[in-house]
Amino acid sequence: WPSMMTMRAHYVPEDLRSTILNFFRIPLNLFVCIILYNVHLFPLSAMFGLCAVFLMLAVVCQVNLEARSNASPIIKGMPESEPLAA
Repeated sequence: WPSMMTMRAHYVPEDLRSTILNFFRIPLNLFVCIILYNVHLFPLSAMFGLCAVFLMLAVVCQVNLEARSNASPIIKGMPESEPLAA
């Protein structure tokens, strides 16, 4: 959680942070509700596979974000001497 909060502070402007995060929270909650409502339709192996796919998608997104951050080292609000934590 601390690394996630650090990334939020660096990449999402403070004045828009709550609005942006709430826009992402709505589809996430909708997705969770749909899956939980229909959990009896999915076998355990499908649920495990779905979790694995989403974790791999998160890794791809993280690598992409890291590559973009390295391509543009100056991030608004971040001192130049402080590197991004891995």
